[in-house]
Amino acid sequence: MNFALCFAWMMSDMEGENNKKCILIFSLAYFPYVGGAEIAIKEITNRLPEYEFDMVTLRFNSALPRHEKIGNVSLYRIGFGKKNPTPRDMVSFPLYINKILFSITAFFKAISLHRKRKYKMVWPVLLYAGWPALFFSFFYPQVPYLFTIQDGDTPEYLTRRARIRLFTPFLRASFRRATLVQAISQYLADFSKKMGTKKTVVIPNGVDINIFKSILSENDRTVERQKLGIAENEIAVISVSRLVPKNGIADLINSLAHLPKYIKLVLVGEGPLQKELTELTHTLSLTDRVIFLGKKTQGETARLLECADIFCRPSLSEGLGNVFLEAMAISLPTLGTAVGGIPDFLIHHKTGWIVESNNPKSIADTVLYVSAKEHEKEVETIIKNGYDLVTQNYTWESVAERICAVIGSLI
Repeated sequence: MNFALCFAWMMSDMEGENNKKCILIFSLAYFPYVGGAEIAIKEITNRLPEYEFDMVTLRFNSALPRHEKIGNVSLYRIGFGKKNPTPRDMVSFPLYINKILFSITAFFKAISLHRKRKYKMVWPVLLYAGWPALFFSFFYPQVPYLFTIQDGDTPEYLTRRARIRLFTPFLRASFRRATLVQAISQYLADFSKKMGTKKTVVIPNGVDINIFKSILSENDRTVERQKLGIAENEIAVISVSRLVPKNGIADLINSLAHLPKYIKLVLVGEGPLQKELTELTHTLSLTDRVIFLGKKTQGETARLLECADIFCRPSLSEGLGNVFLEAMAISLPTLGTAVGGIPDFLIHHKTGWIVESNNPKSIADTVLYVSAKEHEKEVETIIKNGYDLVTQNYTWESVAERICAVIGSLI
């Protein structure tokens, strides 16, 4: 009798293992290589303990393990790597071949994993991750397919390049076959509809309010600014971004030529344009006014934002722009361009300030306006509006709750 009960329990347990809600994510990159999409995956999956998440992603760095668990995501890294590659290495030959082959190699890895895990849903994040999910859907059409698009580059840039144009039919098919497309902004939702999506929902990215909040005392803030080389009577404009063309950092550096010397620029982030932007500061004789800090953790970034006076990223394209929301949560005057998903939350003279794209003088004029004493009360009101908007509508808790509802409806 005891044996029968034990056998029944074992069978029940095995059945439970087979019925776990396992979801497979496709993403070209993941921690330690971090952008808005990677942060979103981590923040959302950590808040959904009722599901198990696997991810097929690229390795890039040969020092990283092929398989490991980060938070609530089990990673399966594929492709070849180079030990501790630079940002430029990752977008150059030969590592770039990984990205080209990802649609095929990730598909075969997914097939292998599915035989063991029996996924309840596949979840590609970013446009190029849609291709392996598309191929997977041909073999397993019964498995729901949630396609999240939050690409920062413009859809035109992504789809009209010569090496991508031949594969545009596959890209369109990845939208058409998706059970549901989740776009992080109305701009990307409109693009998905043009690509033939059956159903689209807009759910933005969020902010970790526990990290991005004002915690420094006035004295601590002064000390931190001194460490950066920013005096009490100086104004620090900060930008947090990858150093790539789409983020308009060259325009931000050029804007200093139109601003008084007491205004300095703090740049947080790394990328393939590091050398060119450093050379630009030398050419413009601005080396004493531009502070390159490189890559920082979220906690370090939050402290740096709090030490600054103004946030600005003059993007040329943007899926949404998490860092704008983070700056608003820190209660910084926030400046951005009216491109992509930014207008969803950054409204001129209501929650922030809009500057013109490709126009350093527009950036400079707006920085002077925001820092002028006569506009102090107006600026305080706009800062509060921005803070209220983020804390009420853009927390990771609310985002995860909405994603959870979507997943529940699909599986």
